[in-house]
Amino acid sequence: MQQVTQNFKTGELSVANVPAPSLRPGGLLIRTEASVISAGTEGSTVRTAQRGLVGKARERPDLVRQVLQTAQREGIGATIQKVRARLDTVKGLGYSASGVVIGVGEGVEGFSVGDRVACAGVGYACHAEVNWVPRNLCARIPAGVGPDAAALATLGAIALQGIHQAELPFGASVGVVGLGLIGQITGRLLSAGGYRVFGVDVDPRAVEEARAGGIDEACGGERVAERAMDFTRQQGLDAVIITASSNSGAVVDLAVEMVRDRGVVCVLGGVRIDIPKSVKSLFYDKEARLVFSRSYGPGRYDPDYEERGFDYPLGYVRWTEGRNLQLFLDMVSRGKLRLDGILTHEFPVERAEDAFQLVTQNASGERFLGIVLRYPEVLSRGAAAEAPTAGSSTEKIRNSERALGGSPVGIGLLGVGNFARGTLLPALAGAGPYRLVGVSTSSGLTAASARDHFGIARVHESPTALLADGEVDAAFVLTRHDSHADLVVEALDAGRHVFVEKPLALNEAQLARVAEAQARNAAVLMVGYNRRFSEGAQALRKAVDGTRGPFQIDLRVNAGAIPGDHWYQDPAVGGGRIIGEGGHFVDLIGYLLGATPVTVRAESLADETGRWGGSDNVAATIRWSDGSVSTLRYVAAGDPSYGKERVEVMGGGMVAVLDDLKRLEVSRGGKVERKRFRGGKGHREELCAFLCAISDGTAEPIPMASLMATSRATFAIERSRRRGGELEWVQPPALEPAVVGT
Repeated sequence: MQQVTQNFKTGELSVANVPAPSLRPGGLLIRTEASVISAGTEGSTVRTAQRGLVGKARERPDLVRQVLQTAQREGIGATIQKVRARLDTVKGLGYSASGVVIGVGEGVEGFSVGDRVACAGVGYACHAEVNWVPRNLCARIPAGVGPDAAALATLGAIALQGIHQAELPFGASVGVVGLGLIGQITGRLLSAGGYRVFGVDVDPRAVEEARAGGIDEACGGERVAERAMDFTRQQGLDAVIITASSNSGAVVDLAVEMVRDRGVVCVLGGVRIDIPKSVKSLFYDKEARLVFSRSYGPGRYDPDYEERGFDYPLGYVRWTEGRNLQLFLDMVSRGKLRLDGILTHEFPVERAEDAFQLVTQNASGERFLGIVLRYPEVLSRGAAAEAPTAGSSTEKIRNSERALGGSPVGIGLLGVGNFARGTLLPALAGAGPYRLVGVSTSSGLTAASARDHFGIARVHESPTALLADGEVDAAFVLTRHDSHADLVVEALDAGRHVFVEKPLALNEAQLARVAEAQARNAAVLMVGYNRRFSEGAQALRKAVDGTRGPFQIDLRVNAGAIPGDHWYQDPAVGGGRIIGEGGHFVDLIGYLLGATPVTVRAESLADETGRWGGSDNVAATIRWSDGSVSTLRYVAAGDPSYGKERVEVMGGGMVAVLDDLKRLEVSRGGKVERKRFRGGKGHREELCAFLCAISDGTAEPIPMASLMATSRATFAIERSRRRGGELEWVQPPALEPAVVGT
């Protein structure tokens, strides 16, 4: 299919042929009929990407700070690699479209194949022939509304949210500052609602368009505040909605001048909020309110609403994102809202580059508002994206027959996110002979971008298709955590070796299914516990091996904070940070000791209410099968610029300290031995071990029993911390072998 894309590193904008997205639960697969370019938001995105590195840095100083902190922790080389991977990404543009439903995902009610819908959302309602969109970001198009008008629904929802935020009484006089596309739609919606509307713009053409569209009065230039007072019989406007985009604080200054005593200034556009003392005084004197309008309506930026489909009760939230979309469409259907003159240009999608050139350059100064892209009525998915398959299940090759004798291992990638692009795939270089045979992701654009960047042979439309590819020897599962267990089981049952990024599973039921699949398929299964393969950990293990235990181990992880609404923090998706990442450190301790975890006690910091907090800040005590005891302190509340990981091992007259896998100090018998390492985390070494195991037909680098024990230990830590530090067995005592020291 065709999709409008932009490379964020080079700024190059193109119409690419990419695989169509797959149908997923909770959403609709939509064949696009029309999409609208938002000149403000998308124009800014495109221009930012076209700037040089310095220009990008000026636009996002917050990201620059993150880069500097990463460099302090992980070194310049690793940081540059990650930055390059982030920059060298291809993204889809667009967020407002309309089309026809061609697939209904599991769990979606109220929609059927053949329904005409408007859809919204960055990353969802893209300029693409086919989009997958969550059900709450879709609204059915009423009869009589064409695809072009329906494609404006997201922009209409933005305007409606600004009006709702202003809390306007019936009969109010309202100013609209900025008469671009959103401003014109806002003014017409207000007129349709019976409000008196006063428009402001510096462009005389915008002023004339506003008057022609039914706005009561519009002006620009000088004496604007005076004219607003004349418009309201010297009372002042009840509210001013700012839809302009400006780096000047003068826009807010003008708005508060025009608004009446105890009026409202609602900021919808991207304007500078830098209020000098004189303007603060004016807000104070008038007791005016400054409010903000955040995108399409309630539900925006809420994963439960947008991604998981949980709607807000009507009695508590009247106008959500979805209800704003539907309201806009209903007003168009009933003839209440005029849209004549709103769409000024039309391009077929294959000429999208010309359309964006009009937005970003426009050397002729041609006036434009809404620019619509049109799509072919019949979708050709294209044979180029289809994957050759291996045939029937009888063609599966067992591990005992798959020792490759040094020939390249055929790798199929299931998922290729930031970690894969920035860390794992670069680490493959030099890890051993391999070929990147195929890739499958939920987004066809992501898969096609990875194919082009990493030289992957082909894109597959689904994990099943990739696993059926006869040239795939090993599947790399690099998706979000909630899909790991299912994909590992499917890959093992397809006769493929498996490398899966941690965690292996999110709960005991998933873990049991993985264990059963691994038992019936003699394949190499590897979890990305890379720390044990690093130079620093290997040297520390030698020091421990040369000392008689048991040992006391203290492992501190200065993990840094991530937002509470991040998918990683969701127990159902990411598992939380202990299950999601803590396995790294449980595995490292187990590797150093050569032992298995037996019991766990864990507590987390209390939040401001005194209740137990989340898995961000946890202290866990683990007793091991050799009698050793370890403490794992996983902390998000520290300074992220400080070192991340520190391991201290004490026992048998020895003290050994490993800092950030870079510096090892071993003290024994009054003598201190110090070593320094490159500081790598072992990614390349773990991949080398995995590929060698496949090529040589040797045992898996980490025994299955160890993988199971590590996962169960993280589950036990979670149970214990949720119960305020109760003792938890990693396995039921009846299944546990005799334990020293318990």
